[in-house]
Amino acid sequence: MFSIQKIRQWHSPRFFLSLTLALAPLFLSAADMTGEQLARAKVSDVGSAKSNNNPADSGAKPATQALPAPARASSATVIIEGYEILDDPVLGKGSLARDPKTGLIWQRCSVGQIWNDNTCTGEAKRFNWDDAQKLAGNGWRVPTVRELASLIYCSSGKTKYLHGPKDGGAPIANDCAGDYTSPTIRTAAYPRQPASYASWSSSPYVGYSYYAWHVYFFNGYVSGYYRNGNYYVRLVR
Repeated sequence: MFSIQKIRQWHSPRFFLSLTLALAPLFLSAADMTGEQLARAKVSDVGSAKSNNNPADSGAKPATQALPAPARASSATVIIEGYEILDDPVLGKGSLARDPKTGLIWQRCSVGQIWNDNTCTGEAKRFNWDDAQKLAGNGWRVPTVRELASLIYCSSGKTKYLHGPKDGGAPIANDCAGDYTSPTIRTAAYPRQPASYASWSSSPYVGYSYYAWHVYFFNGYVSGYYRNGNYYVRLVR
């Protein structure tokens, strides 16, 4: 609580006179500044504010954000006998062939062979039908008989038969006729295709539970045989 005497001192003429004399130098110093000096003072204050807020004005380099690496242009598509040649991280560069007509991607080597630069090396292995189906995995599978028969190539342009699985589809032209080259497959796209035995499909033989369909690439013949027979396998996806 302030005393009545203290309040009366603040309102006395002597108190106001003392306060005026104390503040007079401050007002006089501002009044003595020229307009140019006042302008410079304002610019200086603004510059200080910018320097505090913008690292570029203080000489510090602003942090830069890393740009994503530019996408690398894909190499030109290689076409061999109508098939697009593709790479596989496991099987190797150029180890796959895509058929643009069916969209299927084939391994260029039969199971057991190894892709080596531009050909298949080693010997293909043979399996009975049940074991052949177990080779499916990682997106790969044994082809249906229609898919496998799509690889038949009769260089003579002639076939003997029209037949196939009883699946409601059209008969399959097979068994090359006339003067044709064996094996009956595009050998530049599928080098060293085994021709001494047939290759299994995944299609069972309707009406004969112990039979399944295969393709014999020695002459392009499509037929059924006992599932316990040992034949080659080419995987597709």
